[in-house]
Amino acid sequence: LKTRAAVTIENSVPVTSVSAASYVGQQSSLAPGSIVAAFGTQLATGTLAAQTQPLPTSLLSSSVTVNGVAAPLFFVSSNQVNYQLPPGTAPGDATVVVRSIQSNGDEVVSTGTVKVALTAPSIFTAYSDGTGVPAALTGRINQSGAFVYDPNPPFTPAPLNSSLLVPAPIDVGTTERPAFLILYGTGIRNATPSQVSVVIGGVVSGVEYFG
Repeated sequence: LKTRAAVTIENSVPVTSVSAASYVGQQSSLAPGSIVAAFGTQLATGTLAAQTQPLPTSLLSSSVTVNGVAAPLFFVSSNQVNYQLPPGTAPGDATVVVRSIQSNGDEVVSTGTVKVALTAPSIFTAYSDGTGVPAALTGRINQSGAFVYDPNPPFTPAPLNSSLLVPAPIDVGTTERPAFLILYGTGIRNATPSQVSVVIGGVVSGVEYFG
């Protein structure tokens, strides 16, 4: 019986890491602790999403390191891996390495770089691809003093094409009981309150919470 020793294969296709919210290209910075989508080839032997908390650092024998530090994984597939940029990653250029153990024992190593900045805000969208309407909710404080979410999101299917989502009107409420817009983002947590602002239609809106 002849056996074959496993080998390490350096992938010629680099890993490209972008914000998992905005999908803005590699020239944009990513923030420590943010959610990242990495694209390439042979990144995993199948498709699997994390099912546990805290997030695992290995899925289907695939792993990611940033400057040698293991990154928590949200999702892996052959061409895409979603991971969290380790919170302690220093600003500047960082090296991303994706390792995938194949069924024959060989290890495919894919490498790329990212630019790291302390903050790099991005907003998730309803399409989950960085385009279109934001994945948002609205809510307000009711007469009992409890915060309640509105039954419908601030977007709706387009009248002539239900596969397209368009913004829906928001009841802004009153001065005493205003509506609150809840956006889902990443790359924001390291900011200070004075650094965070929201502009809607050219009007600066107060920020009640970010994290």
